Amino acid sequence: MGEPKYLPHEIADSETIVRAIKSPFHVKNGRLKKAAFDPPRGSDEISVIRAKVGMDFVKSKARSIVHAPPVAEYRGIASGEVSVVRSFGVLVECDQRPFPGHANMRLPVATPSVGSEPADPQTLLLLDKVKRLLLEHFIYTVDPGPEGIQQADARPK
Repeated sequence: MGEPKYLPHEIADSETIVRAIKSPFHVKNGRLKKAAFDPPRGSDEISVIRAKVGMDFVKSKARSIVHAPPVAEYRGIASGEVSVVRSFGVLVECDQRPFPGHANMRLPVATPSVGSEPADPQTLLLLDKVKRLLLEHFIYTVDPGPEGIQQADARPK
């Protein structure tokens, strides 16, 4: 499996984006957590992979990005449609510097930096609302291993 050579910079509303999911940070009891959509401290960017590169590449790249035992273990992927993500006020931008097919979801506000003043309540409420919407929209798919990916019933109830 080689890396894709070219993807257009423009990300269409009809595209699917994929988030690599790791345990214990993103899942609990087999269910996706809101923390799967936490950007790093002081940032508004959440890394995703464009499904347009092909699921074999997505799965391989997701595994290589997050699998770091004993701290984190790759568990699968969560996927969502760009048009829906954008309807939540989240930008989806191409950023192929790390690797072909990489993109960022940019939340409307950044998380507070380590050691900075706590965010105001409106900012925290907005972050929580957007992360909840993303959690409700994205479909979590468990990766049982080389046999393939199986969809999990991991949407919040």
